[in-house]
Amino acid sequence: MNSAHNWGNTRYGPNDNMADKLPQFAIFSTSWQFPGKGQQFIRYGRTARIPKIRANFTRGDGTQLKDKMKQTKWFDRKFEFLSEQNNFPSIMERLEGTPIRLQYKVGQMAKEHVRVKLGGKWSIQENIGHLIDLEPIWQGRLDDILGGAEFLRAADLENKKTDAADHNKKDIGQLLRGFARIRQKTLDRLGRLNETEIYKYALHPRLGTPMRTMDLFLFVAEHDDHHLVTIRQIYEQLTTKPKPH
Repeated sequence: MNSAHNWGNTRYGPNDNMADKLPQFAIFSTSWQFPGKGQQFIRYGRTARIPKIRANFTRGDGTQLKDKMKQTKWFDRKFEFLSEQNNFPSIMERLEGTPIRLQYKVGQMAKEHVRVKLGGKWSIQENIGHLIDLEPIWQGRLDDILGGAEFLRAADLENKKTDAADHNKKDIGQLLRGFARIRQKTLDRLGRLNETEIYKYALHPRLGTPMRTMDLFLFVAEHDDHHLVTIRQIYEQLTTKPKPH
């Protein structure tokens, strides 16, 4: 049996700018189909079937490991940037993959779930909007490093921009496309750097540690993953049935 989630008038098709940026993954159509064991996508006018993938968090005793794991709050995270190896290509791969993973996750969700605020916290849409809101900070910090600044520019630690943006009133497709576009601008700049620029640094204003270009964008990749996990946790809270007593 097929089920479809329609997102208003939004269409993710081969004419969207994103189609040029996601050559190895499916470009979304207005509806999502679930034929048999696979998920059907539209890719450049062709149909591609990609399996639905879910991580297995089950322990040997049958309990759910994910129920036991609590994600550390972002501002409680500690970072040590000690590697002298050039891991920048792998970091760029992670950064490029975030819009793809976001779209895959959202494509499995019903429309009514993406705007729900649990306990007054950000909804799924607002988490996506937050990634858009912070991308200019990452781009600006790159300017700081390359320009020889002593300190990186400070971020808004209260996230006032995201709170004021009212991302829940926006179309989910608009947010996904917006993030893919602004992230591509970041990637285009990073792809033009040389190795000397990758190892240049400035001091992080909150952590008080030197942050090279390579470290900065590892930090960004970790921040991406933090919000991807948060989005998954919100969705699971909304869709998991309570266990009978």
